[in-house]
Amino acid sequence: MIPTPIHTLRTKLPLVSSVLDTISGLEGVPIIVGGAVRDWLMGTVASDFDIEIFNINSLEHLEFLLKPLGKLELVSHAFGVLRYRSAEGNVDFTLPRKEHKISDGHSGFSVEFITESNFKDAAVRRDFTINAIGIDWLSGAILDPYNGQTDIRAQCVKHISPAFTEDPVRVLRAAQLVARLGFSIDGSTRQLCRSMSLKSLTARNILEELTKMILYSKTPSTGFDCLVDLGVGNQWPDLGGYHRHIYEWTSGLVALDRCKSVMKYSVKTIRLPIAVWLFPTLGLNEKAPMDIANSMIARIFENATLRSSITALLRSCDYIRQSSHRIPTDVLLRKTSTRVVLREVTLVLSMFPDTEKIARYIFARSSELGILDHAPEPLVRGKDLVGIGIPPGPHIGDMIKDFYTAQLEGKITSTEAALTIAKDLWDS
Repeated sequence: MIPTPIHTLRTKLPLVSSVLDTISGLEGVPIIVGGAVRDWLMGTVASDFDIEIFNINSLEHLEFLLKPLGKLELVSHAFGVLRYRSAEGNVDFTLPRKEHKISDGHSGFSVEFITESNFKDAAVRRDFTINAIGIDWLSGAILDPYNGQTDIRAQCVKHISPAFTEDPVRVLRAAQLVARLGFSIDGSTRQLCRSMSLKSLTARNILEELTKMILYSKTPSTGFDCLVDLGVGNQWPDLGGYHRHIYEWTSGLVALDRCKSVMKYSVKTIRLPIAVWLFPTLGLNEKAPMDIANSMIARIFENATLRSSITALLRSCDYIRQSSHRIPTDVLLRKTSTRVVLREVTLVLSMFPDTEKIARYIFARSSELGILDHAPEPLVRGKDLVGIGIPPGPHIGDMIKDFYTAQLEGKITSTEAALTIAKDLWDS
């Protein structure tokens, strides 16, 4: 039998449980809400929890009651969210609230905190009925004002109210839940999603939902197909352009699902499955082969360094694919290792049938050369040159660069040989 969220909290987070018991004794009303309740009703145990505390009149009051937990992270003062982190799981404590749309975007809301115990009024702000179920901490009663349990049984993602359209992130979240839970989308919810503008979405919004879609679903492909079904491709020309090339689109999704089945990912490495998904787009436009990939990368990632690293990875993979009729030389592998991580190159290439064989060769040969995870260490450094009598100066940097190029090209293979050449050149 699957333990209830209350039992899980009492077992894994006894300090949190003790604080909730104290709050209940002071007439506060803790209610476990959201994904932890949904997952329990679906037969799985959550590790993170959201708890709304009713009958509390301010965030400062809530902070005072939570003091026994030690230092908490203030996630949002405006939305009244405090986070407790531990090795056993994270808990977000929130004040129940009503939200009123005042401007575009995911955060364009004014907030009105609800002090009385009215779970139905607080839950109406949530996105889907399956996420608007609560469990009363004191009594264990299930609170389900919008029939979320019915929709769980029907495996249906359904919006709660017309206010659903106020937050464009919910379109992506709908697709994310389809992928994670294996549910379908209610017809009226689908129509609402298709009517919503996504212009105000930020790269951070998009990356967060795609990360959940990829990390927490067995077949992320269903989520990407759902995005197209919800009309996202009509607003994102890059996504729509990719989808119109149905062979490449299908190839990318098959590779993405395969990638998910053979490798574990984290938030830090999510760029790798996204690179796999985008790889088939390279070359769709002969005049601008990276056009779709670059546009999607810019849409998803706000960090310029991260964008550059994904672009470099895709370019290197594409170069090797176009040369896959011949075995890559050691020189090519060494030079490539200075721009990208060859292990990541082999990961991307191994997901596709036409480059799987060359990926295995690159993995084996790069391992032998000691460059699978990093570029070759320079054989010659500044201190080595100074040590043989070459005085410090700008020329040192130039010599190091020249020797490293020669090393990558296989023209020098030892420090001793390089220093002999350096001494002869300097003396001459």
